[in-house]
Amino acid sequence: MMPKPLQNATEKTVSTNEAFKRAKRLRMRRFGMSLATYAVVILATFLVTRLGLGEMDGAQWAAYIGVAFLGNSVFFILFHSNANLRFADPSLTREQMLYSALWGMVVLYALPAARPILLLFYLPAFSFGMLRLTLRQYLGMVAGVMGLYAALLGVEYFQDRQGFNLQHELFLFVLFGILLTWFACFGGFVSNLRRNLRAQKEETQRANEEIKIEM
Repeated sequence: MMPKPLQNATEKTVSTNEAFKRAKRLRMRRFGMSLATYAVVILATFLVTRLGLGEMDGAQWAAYIGVAFLGNSVFFILFHSNANLRFADPSLTREQMLYSALWGMVVLYALPAARPILLLFYLPAFSFGMLRLTLRQYLGMVAGVMGLYAALLGVEYFQDRQGFNLQHELFLFVLFGILLTWFACFGGFVSNLRRNLRAQKEETQRANEEIKIEM
């Protein structure tokens, strides 16, 4: 019969390995959801062009799809090789959200006439933050996205792009900022609620383990 200390150590190792595997499976499922979101956004962009709200040439489509493929390939390698564990947040939620925001700037620049519709595509990506981000991190993401958007408008302004209406673009910019800020506050609230529930669950599990030891 195995000595009790050794048995406890073995059970603890098995439990840790199972927890590691469950966490990896969960991250891969979330990554799969992220890939599905990219596919939906690309399809929606194609429909926007078919409706006559703008055109994208072959080079723009290649850049649009290629950037999505390249970034997600890097994230897949990080998750599959467990290299993501070197980061403070192994889920890489902020990194994936920031990359998707940068990717979205490609189509925002290519289809200025459809920009009010295309800005809504950011909301599905922002919803992933509810799984991990705190309110402070969420607001940081808002600042990052709005910074990219402001840079895009600055490029168009100094290029004196045909059809560029500064008042209209500033109105969209402010409205989009308000929408993202509200979304961040709501997402931060949901994320905080999830963390509290997880902490209560872990505390209950520890209490149950202590009761089992006493028994």
